[in-house]
Amino acid sequence: MLVEPMALSRLRELGGQAARWEGSFSAEAMVRLRGLLHPEADLQEHLLASVRVKMRQDNFPAIECSLTGHLGLSCQRCFDLYEWPVLLSFELAVVGSEQELEGLDDRFDAVIADRQGMTLLEVIEDELLSALPLAPLHDQDHACAAGRVALDTGNVSAVLGPPVQIEKNRPFADLDALLRPGAGRGGSNES
Repeated sequence: MLVEPMALSRLRELGGQAARWEGSFSAEAMVRLRGLLHPEADLQEHLLASVRVKMRQDNFPAIECSLTGHLGLSCQRCFDLYEWPVLLSFELAVVGSEQELEGLDDRFDAVIADRQGMTLLEVIEDELLSALPLAPLHDQDHACAAGRVALDTGNVSAVLGPPVQIEKNRPFADLDALLRPGAGRGGSNES
């Protein structure tokens, strides 16, 4: 049911039956989302989905979906693997054209099913992509958050360690002494 293209007529039929599907799928099945995951993320980890197709009062089918699980994202503070908890629910009306879309109530989200139909997996992937955090971060108990607190309080050495002395190479340091009157060759100042 997730990967088969469904035309609007098929969705209306399923909506009339109040069709339900519960199951799981892996992040590996979603190409666009897969490119945003941490390199060490488990692509085989499954998200649990509960999908219901129903008919709305305005005679359009609607997709209700609830997702749970985890996605392995990159923490934007330390760049380590961050297991982002997925708790997502949405309802989308399905229409066949832009004109039908304009006739819907504003309170509903909608998706347009073109002539080839649509797959539920693509719709789910779209909703997951829009729900991703802009800057995923570990919680305050993680080591990278403790480093952030140290930086916020001005305790930089707690994060970076003691300062390191670096000898600077100054090739023109003696130039000033050579350019002063009376300095340089012979040490005398002739006028």
